[in-house]
Amino acid sequence: MLQKSFLDIIKPSYVLSVPFCMRKYKLKGGCISTLTKYDILFTVLGNLLMYILLYITLVSFMNSFEDFVFYIYVIIYVLYAANHTIHSILNITHSQVYVDTVLKLQRIDIILYNENDTKILKNIIAFFLVMIFSLYAVLLVMKLSIDRLWFWSRGIFIFLTVIFDLELFYIAFVIYFLARKIDNWSNKIKRKDRIISIKKMIRGNQDQDENDLYSVFENIIESLSTIEKTSQFTIISHWIMQFIQSIAYIQVWIQWSQNKMLDGIVLSSHSIGIVLWITKGTVIEIALCISCQILYRKLTRARTVVLLFLNDSYSFIDRRLAKTVLRIIDVRFRKLSGCGVFTVEAALPLYFTAQCTNYTLVLLQFAFL
Repeated sequence: MLQKSFLDIIKPSYVLSVPFCMRKYKLKGGCISTLTKYDILFTVLGNLLMYILLYITLVSFMNSFEDFVFYIYVIIYVLYAANHTIHSILNITHSQVYVDTVLKLQRIDIILYNENDTKILKNIIAFFLVMIFSLYAVLLVMKLSIDRLWFWSRGIFIFLTVIFDLELFYIAFVIYFLARKIDNWSNKIKRKDRIISIKKMIRGNQDQDENDLYSVFENIIESLSTIEKTSQFTIISHWIMQFIQSIAYIQVWIQWSQNKMLDGIVLSSHSIGIVLWITKGTVIEIALCISCQILYRKLTRARTVVLLFLNDSYSFIDRRLAKTVLRIIDVRFRKLSGCGVFTVEAALPLYFTAQCTNYTLVLLQFAFL
C-alpha cells in the first residue's frame, strides 16, 4: 500500500503511461503490483495501433514527397515504431523490478521525508509536463492547420511519440528525487545533536527501524543501481533519435529551401517544426543531465560526511562500519550511461550540440559550395 504523499508524486507519470500503453506496473486503490495478462494484452494492442498509424502515414506520404525525403521519413518513423515496441517489451519483462524499486523509493521517502521536498517535486512535475505537452500542442496545431503535408494519421502518430520524452523525464525525476534524499541523509547524520550514534546508523542488524539510516542509504544505492541498468536503452535511444532527427530534418530543410517550386508555407512550417522539436528534446535531455550532475555532487558530499565520521571515530567497530558505507558508494554506484557509449553528465548536451553543428556545417557545404 502506497502512502498518499508518495502516491501523489509518482501518480502523474503512471496516469500518462496508461493511454500510451507503456505502463511499468499497475496502480489500483493505492496498491502497486506487476502487470497482469490484461495489461500485457493492452500493451500489445497499443503497439498494433502504432504500426497501423505508421502504415497509414507512410501510404499518405507516397505521393507527397520526393523519393529522398520520403525515405528519410520512412526510416525515422519506422525507428519510432520499433522503439515503442522495445520499450513495451522492457516494461513487461522488468515489471517486478520496477515494483520493487517503487517500494524502495517509498521507504526512502518515509524515513527521509521533507514536506518542502515534496512540494518542490510536485512543482517540477507540473512544470515539465505542461511544457512538454504545450510544445507538442503548438507543433501539432500549427502543422495540421497550415501544412498541407500533414494528415490526421501523421499527427496522431507524432503525438504518440511523446511517451519517449515522458520516459526520459521519469528517469530524470527519479534521479533528482534520490539526489534530494541523499542530501537529507547527509544532513541527518551531520547534526551535532543527533540522538542516534553513528554505530547504530550504519550497522546492519535484524532490529532495524525508521532510524536505521544505513539501511536507507543502502536502498538509495540499490535504487540507483537498478535505474542505471534499466534506463540505458531509454537514454541511448532518445539521444540517437534526437540526433538522427535533427540532422535529417535539417537536410530536408536545405533541400526544400533550394526547391523554388515548393510552397513557402510548407518551408516555414518545417522550419518552425525543427526549432520546436529540437527544443523539446534538448530541454528534456538537459534536465536529465542536470539531475545526474546534482546526484553526483550529493553523493560526493555524502562520502565526505562519512569520511569525517571515520576520522573522528576512535572505535574499531565504528571505523569498520563507516568504511562499509564508503565501499558501497565506491563499488556499487555507477554513473548513468547510454549502454556504455557515453556517460550522462552536465557536459553531454554540449558534446551532442557540437556534433550536430559539425554535421550541419558539412551538409551546408555540400549544398551551397
